Amino acid sequence: MHKVLIIDDEKDICFLISEILKDEKYLVSSALNSDEAIKKFQENRPNLVILDVWLSNSKLDGIELLQEFKSIDNKIPIIIISGHGTVDLAVKSIKNGAYDFLEKPFNSDKLIILTKRAIESSQLINENKDLKNIVVPNVPLVGDSNFIKKIAKLAQEQSISNSRLLIAGDFGTGKKHLANLIHKKSVFKEKLPVSIDFQKLSNDALEKLFSDKKETLNENLFIRSNNNTLILLNIDNLPINFQKKLLFFLENINFFKNLNINLNLKLISITEKNIKFEIEKR
Repeated sequence: MHKVLIIDDEKDICFLISEILKDEKYLVSSALNSDEAIKKFQENRPNLVILDVWLSNSKLDGIELLQEFKSIDNKIPIIIISGHGTVDLAVKSIKNGAYDFLEKPFNSDKLIILTKRAIESSQLINENKDLKNIVVPNVPLVGDSNFIKKIAKLAQEQSISNSRLLIAGDFGTGKKHLANLIHKKSVFKEKLPVSIDFQKLSNDALEKLFSDKKETLNENLFIRSNNNTLILLNIDNLPINFQKKLLFFLENINFFKNLNINLNLKLISITEKNIKFEIEKR
């Protein structure tokens, strides 16, 4: 059962919201001032806070209390309510971390829907973070040799670099782990990196990834991974015609600028082959 903390200096408002949410099977508690609210927040860690922005006879007002809650636990969503709603107040609330703003008097159906969405959104965010920790665990390089220290230093340098990176090595040498480590140290560390394995893709799938047509542009691998890390696995398996397309996108950044897309990504390619040897072999 999800817990909701209601904070309002008017007992009638607390009672009204409580009754609405109790009917929806929420476990509800309430507070009339900031001291009581902080105590209940710390003790109960609710799944959602519904907070009035104007609190009379209280040390902190709603915005200050919002900031206090966010400093204690940033993951708990907060809906701000007010009987004197303005656009500026709504914007200020959102900027300070509120999930949404609700103006009094509010429709009970809207309150129920907003409550449900806020809790579900918070759960999805937390599940996504858990998933990232499973899929891209933040496991450091283990070892004290000069070689490991050199690799760790290179990984740190590459994480803040805008240069493209090729990682080559035999099967099982930790190439993908190194790529993930670089990602976890980069500015995109809060996101799940986009990994594409060219060994597993059909020709139709590759056509979509390298599309330059407006109707399928969202499938383009650069647009899909914009503002993130793009890891290209088994880059040596990419057919020559798609290699040319990859080169086109890398060399023609204006292609994206002309579409009003500011491309910003970290590109890491991975191969088990000795690329220099493979080129000489041809």
